[in-house]
Amino acid sequence: MQDLAAARTRAEEAEKHLTGARDAHTAARARFEEALGQTELTPETVARVAAAGREALDREEDALRALDTALSEARAVATQRQNDLAAFEAAEGPALAEALTQALESGPDGLARALEAQAAALALAAQALDEARLVLRRDDDVRERTAALHKDYAATEDKARLALQLGSLIGDREGRIFRKYAQGLTLDRLLEHANTRLAELKPRYQLERGRGGDMVIQVIDNDMAGQVRGIHNLSGGERFLVSLALALGLAEMSTTRGVRIESLFIDEGFGALDPVSLGQALALLDQLQASGRRVGVISHVEELKERIAAKIEITPTGRGTSRLAVVEG
Repeated sequence: MQDLAAARTRAEEAEKHLTGARDAHTAARARFEEALGQTELTPETVARVAAAGREALDREEDALRALDTALSEARAVATQRQNDLAAFEAAEGPALAEALTQALESGPDGLARALEAQAAALALAAQALDEARLVLRRDDDVRERTAALHKDYAATEDKARLALQLGSLIGDREGRIFRKYAQGLTLDRLLEHANTRLAELKPRYQLERGRGGDMVIQVIDNDMAGQVRGIHNLSGGERFLVSLALALGLAEMSTTRGVRIESLFIDEGFGALDPVSLGQALALLDQLQASGRRVGVISHVEELKERIAAKIEITPTGRGTSRLAVVEG
């Protein structure tokens, strides 16, 4: 019995849903027929379009949108033409009508003069039109030549691209940019060799090229937490050691390129060295001499006279002359 009551309940609910669906369908049908009555469409046309699918509706919508756009443009053009016509009628129409009225009132002679005036105005307008057309033709010619020049320029630029790139790298015909770049590489290589020798002479300092790619040498003070110092801020003895390291680095760099520098002459500078730095410099020169190079020192420092075995002593004799003597030991 319970099952039967439940089934009856479900049947009643289903009948209510069916009745509601029928009512909704009837209302929708009525709205559809009302909307359809406001158009020129028929139910068969709607059914055929619906059967064509969504793509057909999209195409139809696009076509209608294009028609709306064309209609808007046509209305805008028509409005502009109407405005032009109204302006013409307001500006020239009354004046022309008044001129014709006066010509008719003045008789055949007045009419003839009016016609002559209009003919002259027409000739001037024709001349202006011809001049405008000439300007347009010239403008067209200029545009054509400009387009041809642009085309030729593009072709020439493609052919000259390599030359332009080389120009940006090398610079002018004298090659200043490339020369400065090559000199910078050479200076970097020289500083590498010089720093190797400077580490033996004065480990406190290290040389590097100035910032920005300039051909300037600056000194790094390792005892001052890497502070950058200019060479002119060094003492006389320190500048001599830096110059000596650069000279030795240049000699070593030349040797690596197949040009062996067998003789080195150092002119003065030893007098500005303290005993420790002097000993380091002489020890380094002894190493170079032991490696097969001839090292010549030009100096008046007495300590050097004791350290150098073979010497050439120059003694002034007066009257601008000197005496040379080779001293051993």
